[in-house]
Amino acid sequence: MSRLRGVARYIRHLPGLERAEWLWSMVRAPYHAAVNVTGGARIRVGGIAWITIPAEFGGGSWETFECEAISQFFRWVAVHDAALVLDIGCSHGLYSAVALFASPRLDVVAFDADIASLVQARRFCARADGGRLRLVWGLVGERASGESGPIEAAVERTRAALAQSRATGEWETTRYVCIEATDVGAVPRLTLDALFPVPIGRPVVIKCDIEGAELLMLQGATEFIAKNRPAMLLSVHPPVLPLHGHSTEAVARFLADRGYEVTHLTSDHEEHWWCAHSRAAAPDLTSAVDLKFLS
Repeated sequence: MSRLRGVARYIRHLPGLERAEWLWSMVRAPYHAAVNVTGGARIRVGGIAWITIPAEFGGGSWETFECEAISQFFRWVAVHDAALVLDIGCSHGLYSAVALFASPRLDVVAFDADIASLVQARRFCARADGGRLRLVWGLVGERASGESGPIEAAVERTRAALAQSRATGEWETTRYVCIEATDVGAVPRLTLDALFPVPIGRPVVIKCDIEGAELLMLQGATEFIAKNRPAMLLSVHPPVLPLHGHSTEAVARFLADRGYEVTHLTSDHEEHWWCAHSRAAAPDLTSAVDLKFLS
């Protein structure tokens, strides 16, 4: 934690000042400006992964956020430093930032069904080098809508959607958009099989947090998994899985049938699973997907 941020957080939570929102409304803008002038808020996510973020995001308790999951994810990307990271359900973009700051050689594709969350993720990761983050708008599940297309098309469609949302102001408020919601008709439906029809050609890790639709994502990635054998960090939601007719046992069985070993890292409001294939991936570089658009 930077010294300025540490002092600010200490003062913010002093008795008598913690609830003085009128005061913090006055000093918030100049404080953010001061932190950003010095390069942004430098934080150690989960006690292990250093990232730098804009000051407006510095108020979160990132140092203690999902420590076990962050640690496992960070250690993997640090070793596989030229990997492709698929951050499915990226929300504010924390895992994307951890990956981007871990290595200047890897690329991240961040997915979310909420346009405002993608805007926030782009801002959250803005201080990572190299323009290696690409955003994809859509629900990643077991079936793809007609406009899904390959990953390049999904990235371009997302750029257009982001531009349109900024014009209408829809990007200002983030929310969770779940696959069973009643107002998701306009959100593209995506599958990893449709987005990546040929082998990636380098190590891949999937981080997935999509509020109970995790088996749907896996079912739409059957060929992708067979071709690439990605490592996976899954947030599994036992209370929500039955909404889709699924269970933790069904998710575990799907993974086991495809050669995965599951390590239960920890549980909070969800279960965090690290899923590693029993054999290391052996990419077929002769037919690998061209990811030059990520540069």
